[in-house]
Amino acid sequence: MRAGTLRIKSFRKKNDDGPVRVSMQLGAREHHLFFESKDIQLAYNMDVFLTLGFVPAMKHADTLIVDGEVSPRLLESIYTLSGIYRSWYPSLHDITIEKAVPAVKTDIREQRVGLFFSGGVDSFYTLLRHCDEITDLIFVQGFDVDIDNDDLREKTMTMVRDIGSHFGKRVIEVRTNLRLSFLEQYVGWGILGHGPALTCVGHLLYPYFKRIYIAASDAYKDTLVFPWGSHPLLDPLWSSETLEFVHDGCEADRVQKVALISECDKAMKSLRVCYQNRDGAYNCGRCVKCLITMINLYTVGALDRCTTFDAGLDVREVSRLLILRNKSGDGYVNLKTSLDELERKKDYGDVYKALKPVLNRPRWRTKMIRETRRLGCQLNNIFNRMKSGENQDKVAGMADFSRHD
Repeated sequence: MRAGTLRIKSFRKKNDDGPVRVSMQLGAREHHLFFESKDIQLAYNMDVFLTLGFVPAMKHADTLIVDGEVSPRLLESIYTLSGIYRSWYPSLHDITIEKAVPAVKTDIREQRVGLFFSGGVDSFYTLLRHCDEITDLIFVQGFDVDIDNDDLREKTMTMVRDIGSHFGKRVIEVRTNLRLSFLEQYVGWGILGHGPALTCVGHLLYPYFKRIYIAASDAYKDTLVFPWGSHPLLDPLWSSETLEFVHDGCEADRVQKVALISECDKAMKSLRVCYQNRDGAYNCGRCVKCLITMINLYTVGALDRCTTFDAGLDVREVSRLLILRNKSGDGYVNLKTSLDELERKKDYGDVYKALKPVLNRPRWRTKMIRETRRLGCQLNNIFNRMKSGENQDKVAGMADFSRHD
């Protein structure tokens, strides 16, 4: 159901070095967002809000009110962005943008070149390809590292700053609650949200940067098939007259990227791909992203040189992977690339034997197994809660008995 109008209730910055705070309202719901950085002064401008609010408005509103000056180039690109999104996702619709005033920014301070950097395969690949041009690595806490996970944030930032020092790059950390407090409440992070989220942060940095690279997830042959939130058709359209966004790396598939970064010792000692971080691990080695990357590294003969995975590749865990065939964002493309390369090498060992049935499994069967596992987890949780309650009753009974003794 559409809620009518998405608007800014307030957009403020108390001082030059303080956080940017945004209060947004969609229907009866109000969201309070912040952006802050100790490494750079964030800019106060309406390009940020236009980028941030456009896709949620296409899903849940009729009108987006942008009361202020915005980039003419960005404003004009909105119509192309709308057409692309609607061709991919028919549930989205055209919206009206009101009160936006086209105006080219003139207060440019520097001409830096940035890269959104997470320490993963894609961003490492872009860093190595454009190392001479890139001046800054930009890490956003609140995207793939939870806003409240200070321990993982500290580990990650230690890695990013070490890489920055190694390659002679400045490091900028931006902290925001954008993902959980707003975007994910309206649109999916992977299929719609993360591209605009990155470019939104980029517009906060515009006085210092002329270009910011966004590392590609897929190769050209796959981006034509699988729409995704960050995409070679979409990312450049979020640019302004003063800041260019470049979607980089589509010329290489996953195995080719891993092959390149495997030649860099620093990458092999720093690679970070995990999103679950079980037991506080830097890379848990058991989640889907860890297993996919380990398989990719095995494929190019570099797994044993990547020291950020504590344990070896467990083929039993590989055989348990639930990957939907031809599903965007599900890991199928990356794993199929590895399977094809193993076949080319005639490496039909344990990894190949475990992986092939996973990728050839019919979609209906994968979905059935996923549902069975989900229900099993629910039943196990219920059993554990019942057992815990039973133990508590026993303890309470013993306490009552001791009091009456």
